[in-house]
Amino acid sequence: MTDARGWEGLLDAEEHVLWQGRPDPGFVVSGSMIPFTIFGLIVTCFGAFWTVGAMSFGVLLGITGLFPLGVGLYLLGAGLFWPSFSRRRTWYSLTNRRAFIATDLPFVGRSLRFWDIDSDTVIEFEEGRYSTIWFHEETIGEGANAYPKRTGFERISNGREVLRLMRQVQAGADSTMETPET
Repeated sequence: MTDARGWEGLLDAEEHVLWQGRPDPGFVVSGSMIPFTIFGLIVTCFGAFWTVGAMSFGVLLGITGLFPLGVGLYLLGAGLFWPSFSRRRTWYSLTNRRAFIATDLPFVGRSLRFWDIDSDTVIEFEEGRYSTIWFHEETIGEGANAYPKRTGFERISNGREVLRLMRQVQAGADSTMETPET
């Protein structure tokens, strides 16, 4: 079992921590990053060429190219580097009742979200060197702009052991579980 310090007031009676871990923060290129990166590269190039080309007509006209240049650089950074950066500032916990994800991100602040794990929870397991366990899905937006967003323990090194614990939580076994090392 994991040390209970810091959990006062967060856990229900008879609830205890079974596992704590962190995602692997390594840089990974995923399919969802490609559109942001390509669009960011196009907008960055446009902004750079506009700024340089317009400077010959006047400084004020050249400055107008800084906006698309900044947007393009933002999209490049968000597409390529934000996922890895945010994983470095994310912590996971599993109790005998809930899954917790804590983050501490600049400009966003600290966040602690949790989801009940019960017999109705749909759990998806993606195995790999670093496994991902999805346990929640919600729809963001409305109508034609709606899209699904999945939540889970992403890129963890001991995914099979955590999956086993989650299945035991679903089955209602809680006090006799062994805790894997993180």
